[in-house]
Amino acid sequence: MARHNTSIAPPLKWAVGKRWLIPQLEAIWSKHKNALLLELFCGGLSVSLGLQPQTALLNDVNSSLINFYEQIKKGLYFDIPAR
Repeated sequence: MARHNTSIAPPLKWAVGKRWLIPQLEAIWSKHKNALLLELFCGGLSVSLGLQPQTALLNDVNSSLINFYEQIKKGLYFDIPAR
């Protein structure tokens, strides 16, 4: 059962994004849906948003990136109009 068409778009474009892996990862993840998803280098969040796990632990070495996600978690909202 593929869900990638209902996934949430990542808030950032990331140079080494893993969004292209979602269809392959869904086949594996579907057998472990109740498990904790551990994403060591979350980057643009494409894997977590694509798989939409019930629980996830997200990490990245980029402290500015993690701060950005913490601000979103606290309610930061932004709307960037298309040019």
